[in-house]
Amino acid sequence: MPDYQKNMGRAQEEKAMKKICNLPPHSNNNNRVCAQKCAEEKVLVFVYGTLKRGFGNHWLIEEMIAGGHAEFVGIGRSEERYPLVCGPYQVPFLLYLNGFGEHVFGEVYAIDAYALQRFDELEGTTKGHYVRRSIRLRLLKMAEEEVVLESQAYFAANSYTPQMWMKTRHNCLCTYSVEETKNYVRRKDRPPHLSFLEHINIFLSQQSTHPSPPPAPSEITAGHC
Repeated sequence: MPDYQKNMGRAQEEKAMKKICNLPPHSNNNNRVCAQKCAEEKVLVFVYGTLKRGFGNHWLIEEMIAGGHAEFVGIGRSEERYPLVCGPYQVPFLLYLNGFGEHVFGEVYAIDAYALQRFDELEGTTKGHYVRRSIRLRLLKMAEEEVVLESQAYFAANSYTPQMWMKTRHNCLCTYSVEETKNYVRRKDRPPHLSFLEHINIFLSQQSTHPSPPPAPSEITAGHC
């Protein structure tokens, strides 16, 4: 990428952060105070999959930004390692198994209560699809200092996390990229007579193509990813 494009990207991210935190122009001080202020005014949410810019569900974030319910904060990376894997229809899942997998990259947004409700609906938190949990992030490319902050993220539900880990542990990602979406199937194009959990169960019941059997949960170690 040319230097001028990189500089434009950095300028846009810094501008967004200053707008959220009401910082005066050209001020590079008190970045940690700025991040804390954002967290107090709106909830910070870390998106790592199809909600990112350029992916299938980003329409929701665009709608929330247009309505004044969300602001882009910056690019973040998880402080701890988590398995980011693909399940049925190449849907991304972040598994709540800290210490396994990779440091995951994604986008951070500051959203209000209405946007949070819309996010919860999309992620099916009341249907057992995903669970919203706290996650520690390192916010990247913000002025001259990286900032560590607390955010929310949507993790795979507990009910199928162990099976998803054993099924996909050999294919942990650090970022969900365009490459992973080549076989992604949008919700409207999936069989309508099956629920999302049924799709997950079918995926988990299929025989793995990996030659070695997955370990029992008690045998899982950080070296498996």
